[in-house]
Amino acid sequence: MSQTLRRNYIVTNPSGLHMRPLQAFVEQANKYQSQVLVGRAGGEEKLNGKSMIHLLGLGADQGTEIVVEVVGDDAENAMEALWSVLNQVYDDA
Repeated sequence: MSQTLRRNYIVTNPSGLHMRPLQAFVEQANKYQSQVLVGRAGGEEKLNGKSMIHLLGLGADQGTEIVVEVVGDDAENAMEALWSVLNQVYDDA
């Protein structure tokens, strides 16, 4: 059964969402069938979370609040994995 999950995340890394965390995020997102969308909180634009090029266009600096939305049959597992990547990358930064 398809479901939609959303979580807000505040970018805490002083370098913002840069290449390394974005690459890890995209690699994880592509392991799942669900659609992954990422945008700025309060914004209308949703970018393809499975595309490095799209996510680089997000320009999320430190303090930016982003919304991660996952839609599909494996949304719960995908969201958990993506959330883990975001938190792990920034814990190690």
